[in-house]
Amino acid sequence: MNGDPSLRRQQTLDALVYIFAVTFVLFAVSYVLGFVLGSGWPGVKNMLFVLGFLAFGVAAFQLRPTAPWKDQNPSRDATPFERLLDRITPLGGCTSP
Repeated sequence: MNGDPSLRRQQTLDALVYIFAVTFVLFAVSYVLGFVLGSGWPGVKNMLFVLGFLAFGVAAFQLRPTAPWKDQNPSRDATPFERLLDRITPLGGCTSP
């Protein structure tokens, strides 16, 4: 664990940007679908609930430990959404250790 305050501030800023970006995208999708399907604001609220529930499910699934027979350090490329956020934030792609 690194105690450098500037690194912690950068990581916090990176997390906040990611949180707001995901929230905005989910809201925009829910808004468009809610009004296109004719259900209005209640539809937006219900879709946000379902998408939030699914997001918690995905997060819980990703918290599972890696199986012992699998590679402990798999290389993972950034998604296009992550690359876009890296370009937007002033961090320049700073990642957590």
